[in-house]
Amino acid sequence: MSGKVAVVGIGNIAFRDDGVGLIVVEALAQEQWPPNIQLVDIGVAIHNLDVYLYDKDYAILVQAFRGGFRAGHVHQLEHDELSRLLREGSCPCVQTFQVLRLMDRLGFLPREITFIGIEPRMVCFGLGLSKEVRVAVRRVINLVRRNLLARGYIEGTPRVVPLSRYRVNVLGTTISL
Repeated sequence: MSGKVAVVGIGNIAFRDDGVGLIVVEALAQEQWPPNIQLVDIGVAIHNLDVYLYDKDYAILVQAFRGGFRAGHVHQLEHDELSRLLREGSCPCVQTFQVLRLMDRLGFLPREITFIGIEPRMVCFGLGLSKEVRVAVRRVINLVRRNLLARGYIEGTPRVVPLSRYRVNVLGTTISL
């Protein structure tokens, strides 16, 4: 399938586990992807999310997500569940879901959205991820890949970078995943 896809990392890299979405996107950027897959490190500029999702067929949003589970737990919400939460207004990632709700009302949401949330352990000023969240990053990378493959946006499996080679430079600090 040649549809347009955005994989968006959301969060604040300066608040430890809150930046996990950005780390996932930076790690994914170390792999080779077809031109129809756009990797976006949006950071905390959530008000610009509409710019990256407009005219997309599918979007995967990745960010820290407090759902009451153990640190490092990975949540995946599919389009139907996300739409229900948007209608109810009962979403834990308030800013992200406010933008999505507005886009939904205006008819600008991609046909499909997958939200992947990672339970944070530490959301405080500082760089680097907690051990639990760092371990979850590899699972999330594989989950992104499986979602793209299942929907036909990629063929086969993209070249896998060995775990020891995922290194992300954050404000001059190298984080190995």
